[in-house]
Amino acid sequence: VGSALGPAAGGLLADWLSWRAAFALAVGAGLLTAATGRRLPAPDPPPATTASAAGAAPRPRAGDVVGPGLCMLAFLFFHGGVLTTLIPLYAARAVHLSAAAIGTLLMAGTLQRFVSALLGGWLVRRHGTRPVVIGGLVVLALSVLSFLAVGSPASLVLAVSLVSWANLGGSFVIAMITDRVPEAHWGTALGVNRTLGDLGAVVAPLLVGFVIDGFGFQAAFVVASGFLLTAALTAAAMTAHPGSRLQRAAAPLREA
Repeated sequence: VGSALGPAAGGLLADWLSWRAAFALAVGAGLLTAATGRRLPAPDPPPATTASAAGAAPRPRAGDVVGPGLCMLAFLFFHGGVLTTLIPLYAARAVHLSAAAIGTLLMAGTLQRFVSALLGGWLVRRHGTRPVVIGGLVVLALSVLSFLAVGSPASLVLAVSLVSWANLGGSFVIAMITDRVPEAHWGTALGVNRTLGDLGAVVAPLLVGFVIDGFGFQAAFVVASGFLLTAALTAAAMTAHPGSRLQRAAAPLREA
């Protein structure tokens, strides 16, 4: 809800009042969230995990950890580099949209991504996490190239809708890890995944901004698409074998 309403409300305030009013709205929302969070009850402590239990579990393959990590890196690269950097700048400079129009466009994209995540959940139940996450990332990479054909506000709306629906696998990267990595090693796997994701979020605005300044918007879309596609293909190669957890679950069946 916040990611959907935030851009629209901020854009409208920036147009009607000023950018300071939009920033003030963000500060107020943050303070309200912090105050509300302090009133929530503390969660129960997690059950203790013994070192022997962790040692008994087989060590996951590097690909089972790094492969999903590359997917998270790519999805957060897309969010930080394309959604929140490239598209707003392109909409303002090349298509000449107002702040309110850009905010509304981003809100519409967020709502479509919410619905596409529901579709992704249905596909995961039918086909598993790996095909949806990696296949969706390939489709997302190719859909970014649709911005090369944008020449009007209407075509920009269509391109944003396309990448929003193509982002259906982004919500299931963590599920892909838990499908492939034994539970005793989830902590390490999730830590690596988050680190790679944060790396993508940090690199994306810097890389995209550099390419825009040096080579233009068209080149930035091509570079972003290539980055996503490379990450998807590398993750596919690293996770081509059955996951460590799946192999462990299948072992008793083979012995029987």
